[in-house]
Amino acid sequence: MAEHLSQETLTRYEGRALSPAEQLAADDHLAECAACRERLEGRSEARAIVQALSDESAATPLTHLDYEQLEAVVDGTADDVARETVISHTAVCAACADELNELTALRDQLQARGAWRREGESAPVVSLNEYQERRDSRRTSRITWPQWAAAAAAAVAVCALVAWLALRSSPPVEVAGVNQNSAMTAPPNGNQQPEANRNAAPPSAVVALNDGVRRVTLNAEGKLEGFERLAPPEAAQAVRFALERQRIEAPTGLTAITENAGTLMSGASEGISFKLVSPIGTAVESARPVFRWQPLDGATSYVVKVFDANFNRVAMSEMLTTTTWRPSQPLAAGSIYSWQVTATKDGNEVTSPAPPAPQARFKVIERARLAELQRIAQSYPDSHLLRGVLYARAGLLDDAERELQALLKANPSNDTARRLLTSVRALRQKK
Repeated sequence: MAEHLSQETLTRYEGRALSPAEQLAADDHLAECAACRERLEGRSEARAIVQALSDESAATPLTHLDYEQLEAVVDGTADDVARETVISHTAVCAACADELNELTALRDQLQARGAWRREGESAPVVSLNEYQERRDSRRTSRITWPQWAAAAAAAVAVCALVAWLALRSSPPVEVAGVNQNSAMTAPPNGNQQPEANRNAAPPSAVVALNDGVRRVTLNAEGKLEGFERLAPPEAAQAVRFALERQRIEAPTGLTAITENAGTLMSGASEGISFKLVSPIGTAVESARPVFRWQPLDGATSYVVKVFDANFNRVAMSEMLTTTTWRPSQPLAAGSIYSWQVTATKDGNEVTSPAPPAPQARFKVIERARLAELQRIAQSYPDSHLLRGVLYARAGLLDDAERELQALLKANPSNDTARRLLTSVRALRQKK
């Protein structure tokens, strides 16, 4: 058997801060190593209570949630009842809580990367097929409603007991990544709370958002709840400022790449024969970004050219018949570039953009800054709000817009979510 898990690994395991690959490895080790399981189970009084309740309900064995139930919560298609079902179950079932966090992290990574591997990584991201195979190997049954009733009752008891502990001696405890203050509890008669009450903001909240599996709130005194594990303090402050001001401020130095970017993206200007799509007016994570443009009617081929800040050509594509291209060699991190596409139509060359239109500029983000950004975001891998704010403040506007679109989808009637998305889109319109 491999050597025991380190204290740091157990801490990150409890905090749901492991990568999908690390999470799978830790799960496999814990399944075989009784010593590490005992270390994990003995780390907190709340965990001991959960175990005691599990022992008492052993007469009705707890089976696991279906993959489809977890998937619906992760992709935002679950209704309120289904979402609360998953949250309550994961409060008492560590296996399903792990599956939920793994699937959430995997979804965010795949959305952010568009590929199985990030630039510079030595190990591939766990593929969806491997994830499902590993999951199915640990699951031998599906949940039934009588068994779920027992699990839900246990979840309610856990919430009550942990709340009592919190009042007695400690701040609120997070179980399976869900803050006790935001988890649903049943009233004394055992019925669920009315629909309107479950999603209602706390009385003192001035902003409330559904964000992944948590409820984020900001009260009138400026207290932010929902990101208790977030570090450094500047990251939580950035989220709080964004919610207070209902917008995300432009990061320093972004003007060099966003100036006139809105004109290029709209395509409504002399010198733009066909519209370029991306990257324009944004920083990018990859040193080998994918260039995209709209087709020119009647064009038979395209050639992409990339220039440095001094307009020296640093990359050039072969003759293409598609409207996407990715350079074979990486660009320099921390540098600003511009690019253009030349189409061949009826034997003539048509270049976009061309004077008097502005250049299509972008920046490759610095490696150290990207690493720090990823480290912070990993604290809450399912948080579209956190990623949207952090990406925008780093100049990664395409990534920020995608995350805030997902946040708005989860909060379709929320003015704050809509304003944050609008403010990021507006950053590229400044001239």
